[in-house]
This record gives sequence, structure tokens and C-alpha cells, in this order.
Amino acid sequence: MKKSSDKITFKKALKDSSLVAGILIILKLLHKLFFNYGSVKEYFHMLFSAKNFILALSISIGILLLIWVLMSLLFSVVYYIYSKIKESKSVD
Repeated sequence: MKKSSDKITFKKALKDSSLVAGILIILKLLHKLFFNYGSVKEYFHMLFSAKNFILALSISIGILLLIWVLMSLLFSVVYYIYSKIKESKSVD
């Protein structure tokens, strides 16, 4: 029998999916760093040689955060709907 704390809420789904999305982004960045070092080196060279370094850095960080938020929202909606469907089928 499930406890009330085991029930999935959208807040819990969002929290769990944001962790998963963050881990996926970090793994993707590490993969690029280790196996495609040339493109990473070229990107950092372009970033550090930009005329407006602060603007380029803030845009890069902003895009990374936007991707993380969108992935988290997408994963949380899918996870929440899947959990609700699974829960309703187990009750029947």
C-alpha cells in the first residue's frame, strides 16, 4: 500500500526531472569536452576573444539555463502524466 508521501505531485516531478535534465546536460558537456576537444577549444577561444565578453558569457549561460528549464518542464510533464496513468491503472 502506498503512503500519501509516495504520491506523485507536479512539484516532485519537476524536482526529479530537473535533476535528470541537469545530469544529462553535464554528461553531454563532459562528452564533448573529452571526445570533441577541438570544437570546445574553438568555442572558448571565440568566447574569450569576443568584443563584449560579458554579453557573450551571459548569453551562453542564459541559453544553457533556458535549455535546462525547458528540458525540466518537458520531462516533468511526461513523468507526471506517466505516473498518473500508471497510478490509475493500478487502482483499477
